[in-house]
Amino acid sequence: MVNMRCFVATALALTGAAYAAPVVSDSDRFTFLNMPTPLGLPCDLAVGPDNMIYTNYLLANKIVQINPTTNAIKEFDIPFTLPLLSNLSLPVYGGVAFAPCVVRPGQDGNMYAATGLRNQLAKLDLATGVVSVFTPPNALQPVGNLQLLNDMWGGPEDMFLSQSTADVISAFNYKTHQWRTYQVPTPGSNPFGMRYASDGALWFTETLGQKIGRLNTTTGVIQEFPVPFPTVATPAVLRVETGGDMLWFTCFVSDSVAGINMYTHNFTNYRNTAFGSAVSVPSVNTLDAQNNIWFSTWTQNLLTYFPPATGKMTHIEIPRTLIYTPISVPFEMNVGVQYYGGEGKNRIYFTQSIFNRVGYYDLDAGQ
Repeated sequence: MVNMRCFVATALALTGAAYAAPVVSDSDRFTFLNMPTPLGLPCDLAVGPDNMIYTNYLLANKIVQINPTTNAIKEFDIPFTLPLLSNLSLPVYGGVAFAPCVVRPGQDGNMYAATGLRNQLAKLDLATGVVSVFTPPNALQPVGNLQLLNDMWGGPEDMFLSQSTADVISAFNYKTHQWRTYQVPTPGSNPFGMRYASDGALWFTETLGQKIGRLNTTTGVIQEFPVPFPTVATPAVLRVETGGDMLWFTCFVSDSVAGINMYTHNFTNYRNTAFGSAVSVPSVNTLDAQNNIWFSTWTQNLLTYFPPATGKMTHIEIPRTLIYTPISVPFEMNVGVQYYGGEGKNRIYFTQSIFNRVGYYDLDAGQ
């Protein structure tokens, strides 16, 4: 079924049709910020407790701060450590990062980032600017994250971290720096995206297990809810909650954004309506002030949003692109996306990894 959808979508794109939904082209609303570290490749995005924008690099050991008012950029070095050497910092100048793609705010007022294949947690103390590195203690730590697909979310007392290839969820306590580990029941499920939801539980995706998990952080019990495969396939990044009952996540293979009701466990699925979307790879999602869900796509230079009540999608063309679908030329690898509503701003930030820059789309420009 997936292959047939891919064939049909590609055929339509090649016959000259461009979109099956409204498209907006407004280059004046876009601003691009080049990153100071060459070939750093910015990936994820988050709003910090200090109302700054944060990103991290795929290929450099740094957490990056962007001032939304001045566009000034500041970088914080992550100590290069090896987990098996008791977190001993190595004197490696410019040590290459190992594909980290997650940065998240903690409820302790600090910023946290993953270190990719090294499978560690980096904490940026916003009061001092010091970055510390912590290693999960479980036996599978060295093989806990053998690719860049893991995520984090800050709960009231802990920062939660998915160790995808180890099939575990770890909790790092802000105060004690102690770890707790929760084993996902389904072997090989690849826990990935996560959010601490309003019901007081940590919800997460199981990308290969084709399930959504719910961790009761008090009892440690994990429930699993199979997604309606193949309509919903490879659930990925889960970062949006709406209405107090719905959690929304992107799906790589089904080219969609889907939602699960936290109480009925029913699923809703909205397929990406850009032609060529069978190869678009929806990546990260975020919620704006008007309750619209936005998501990025790895292979298409588009920003897409929809109201969760209808699923009607609008596609916004990112400028300086020659071909938008089915695979954009030039290929910019749009991964992170984050709404920002602080300091009187109303923006959608996004990363373009290949072009080594962060951009933002001004929702209020011209209005």
